[in-house]
Amino acid sequence: MAIETLKDFEKRDVRVASTAATNLSFLYFLENDMQNAHKYADLSMKADKYNPAALTNKGNCYFAERDYEKAKYFYEEALKIDASCIEAMYNLGLTYSCIGMPEQALDYFYKLNAMQRSNTQVYCKIAESNEKKADYNQAESWYMQALSAHPKDGELLKRIGNIFDEQGDRSQAFQYYHDVRITLTYIHYSKNMI
Repeated sequence: MAIETLKDFEKRDVRVASTAATNLSFLYFLENDMQNAHKYADLSMKADKYNPAALTNKGNCYFAERDYEKAKYFYEEALKIDASCIEAMYNLGLTYSCIGMPEQALDYFYKLNAMQRSNTQVYCKIAESNEKKADYNQAESWYMQALSAHPKDGELLKRIGNIFDEQGDRSQAFQYYHDVRITLTYIHYSKNMI
């Protein structure tokens, strides 16, 4: 129903058409229909070549297809138009991470962190990038910040345990792995109580 409504808007003036096509591209992307996601991203860019969301959608299509160079190009173009486009910035960081350039990924994740101080997803991406560089102290620090916001997150506990394990601190690693088991047991028990 949303797609049909947006297709009606697509027939209106240029700005409305660009916005509708941008939204259609995103909806098709979520449905994993890359052909239509590309099509509507192209239509949106044709209607308004300065639409950072359309450029980001186009980058997302290429990212999903693992064409990281093209994805990078569209995210960079979006950021040239709007330097504060959070989606393009985050996705460009992911792209650099996927192509094995953790330093460049960190640049974008640090910029995001400056814009969104309490975004735990960004904390985790900064930690992951530091892990890829084997800077375990920084990785641990950023995971700990994320853990302070989500103290029962089993994945974060496991990642911190892995860092201690990687550094040879078996005692600390064991403690975090143990906390993961307790968390999973608690979650399992809580679900059964409901």
